[in-house]
Amino acid sequence: MYLTSAFDASNKKVQQNVDQFNSVVHQLQIIEKESSQYRAALDQALLGKKAGESKIVELSSKLNEITSINLSLSQKTSKIEKELSAVSADYSDIARELKLADERANKATHDAQYCEGLLREEQAKNLKVENSRKALETEVRSLTLRMEEIESSSFSNTKKSIQKMELIKM
Repeated sequence: MYLTSAFDASNKKVQQNVDQFNSVVHQLQIIEKESSQYRAALDQALLGKKAGESKIVELSSKLNEITSINLSLSQKTSKIEKELSAVSADYSDIARELKLADERANKATHDAQYCEGLLREEQAKNLKVENSRKALETEVRSLTLRMEEIESSSFSNTKKSIQKMELIKM
């Protein structure tokens, strides 16, 4: 009996060890399954990391390109703003000059109208003087003719008188 009981106890211990071994094997299988899942996840993560790193490299080059474009645009914007400021100042100067030119043109127009009025008055005076001169010239001609007639008639009368006197004297 003692052997039986020792054998039973030993079988019991072996059974416990087998159970324990089966339990450890089962746990190792679970751990191995989880480990392979973790490896697969790690492989996925590494692939994701590599994809992310290549994406970062690609995006870094694009970022550098965009940064240089942005800097260029900023410089061009600054240049355009300076040019716009210069054009605005030129526009203000031109507007001021146009206003002054318009004022001078208005003054010149007013002066021209005033001069036109004076010219018309002078032309009217000149016309009156011309008409008076023509009338006086006509009068002078008429008087000159009359004087010549009078002289000629006087000369003829004087001649007749001289002839009569000579006739009388003789």
